Amino acid sequence: MTYKIEVDRNGCIACANCYTVDPAHFEGDSEGKSRVIGGQSNGTSTGTFDDPKIAEAQAAESSCPVNVIKVTEEKQLSRYKNCEHEHPASLAFSPS
Repeated sequence: MTYKIEVDRNGCIACANCYTVDPAHFEGDSEGKSRVIGGQSNGTSTGTFDDPKIAEAQAAESSCPVNVIKVTEEKQLSRYKNCEHEHPASLAFSPS
């Protein structure tokens, strides 16, 4: 399962709940503010993961007292998106 984690570091109060609950996805910086492990950081720390540990990330999201963590499941692309054939629902029906 692919999912994205975002942390609004400007709103983080460095309570350490997220990286205590889920040390696989979150860590504290030198000020104790949360960041996503292996993610990109500016004002927001983000990372995309493809593993079965979304429940742990969601538990960390729920543990945040200031709601600065967002965990979003990435939607899988439709297998018909790049298909050269017409979608069956778009074909005209002609009785035989």
